[in-house]
Amino acid sequence: MYGKNFSVAFSTLSLLALLGMIAAAIVGLAATPAIADPLYSLLKTIPVPSDAANVQPGGAFTSFDISFFDPVTRNDYVADRSNASVDIFSGASLTFLGRATGFTGQGATTSVSGADGVLTVTSGGITTLYAGDGNSTLKVFNATNPAAGGPEPAPVHFHGRCLSGRRNGVFATHPAGPGREQRRRPCVRDPL
Repeated sequence: MYGKNFSVAFSTLSLLALLGMIAAAIVGLAATPAIADPLYSLLKTIPVPSDAANVQPGGAFTSFDISFFDPVTRNDYVADRSNASVDIFSGASLTFLGRATGFTGQGATTSVSGADGVLTVTSGGITTLYAGDGNSTLKVFNATNPAAGGPEPAPVHFHGRCLSGRRNGVFATHPAGPGREQRRRPCVRDPL
């Protein structure tokens, strides 16, 4: 008989403890001040100028692949398939700086469209832009002076567009290559 009374008393205490924790949580949440301002807010909309390569109705910016923000230069590099380019925007002045051109643009599928796979490396005051293209070439530009245009060396054929700046090199692989193993194997290494 003693065991039955103890078990009922223990169950009642457990239920009261649980209700107490729930009440404390509700009171704690109610006492927390609400966040008044969002963490991020729109400072400015920077227009993407149309280029002669843009065949979209009205020169609209409708197709892009990826964006890369360089923390050293505070510039954002957008793979713009509508204009067949990589557009360069300043994160400091919130302006359009220029573009690297000569890419395939929007194709029938993403595997033949470019620019894509954007990456920059800044060393010794020079920023080098690497971007894959829909024709399986890796194009390299001097991004320190985007108005200079054109690639520095001849484009490198590499069957790929995914770029990584790890381990003091630039590695490029092809996302549409045959089999997973092929996609993970670096096929171009440009030592810095």
